[in-house]
Amino acid sequence: MQYPIRITNKERLIFSEKILEKLKVEYKDKLLAVGIYGSVTRGEDMDYSDIEMLAVIKGAMIDQSYEGMYKGLKWEVDVVSEDRAIEEIYNVNIDWPLYLGIYLDVKPVYDSAQIFSKFKREFVKLVKQDFKKYIRQVFINDIYEQFGKFFNIVENGSEEQIRFLSFHLFNKLIGFVGLINKAYYGSAANRAKDSMALTINFVSFRKLGEMLLKGEIKDVERINEVVKKLFEEILNFMKENRIKFDSEDFSIR
Repeated sequence: MQYPIRITNKERLIFSEKILEKLKVEYKDKLLAVGIYGSVTRGEDMDYSDIEMLAVIKGAMIDQSYEGMYKGLKWEVDVVSEDRAIEEIYNVNIDWPLYLGIYLDVKPVYDSAQIFSKFKREFVKLVKQDFKKYIRQVFINDIYEQFGKFFNIVENGSEEQIRFLSFHLFNKLIGFVGLINKAYYGSAANRAKDSMALTINFVSFRKLGEMLLKGEIKDVERINEVVKKLFEEILNFMKENRIKFDSEDFSIR
């Protein structure tokens, strides 16, 4: 058999029904809902795309994943309990904008209890909240640290390291920009452009993204200049929104 193998959208959908039947046999009346997420749901799957599915079952804090190959088709099924899925929706962190589509952008193949509609209602409730506490924590936990690593390498590392860390920093900031917009991404391939198009944004974030996407990374001094400006813009954003992240004292609790 010649690999990789071209698979059509129709073949993926047919296989999703086979997965559904397997899940019904395995979980019986514990099975609440099954759906497809990812490129197949959006109609963006191509010849070598895989198929990703979500199964919601009765139980408490269940979170399992099964993956395999079937006649050249890579498949994955995430099996979660309803409470675990809702916990993940409310678990706002740096990766929140990246994984949320698993629960919200789902094409149901079985959903008699309207579970996926419930997930969307929970998301709507969540984004009505003030996100300042989440933005503060993600800035402290992830963003400030990544800028520190970048500035360390600028002073002590090589040009190759600067170029590599500029990609890494931008990738982290994709999550941060999604978070401050209370938005999540669909396609992993389009995250960069989608993040640059979000309403609440930073001029230098878009500049850095354009440079990286166009491969304009030879001039490390230019990269450093843009990253420094970006850091200033984010600090100004935190100040303007009264999100305090530093203090004169601390406690361990």
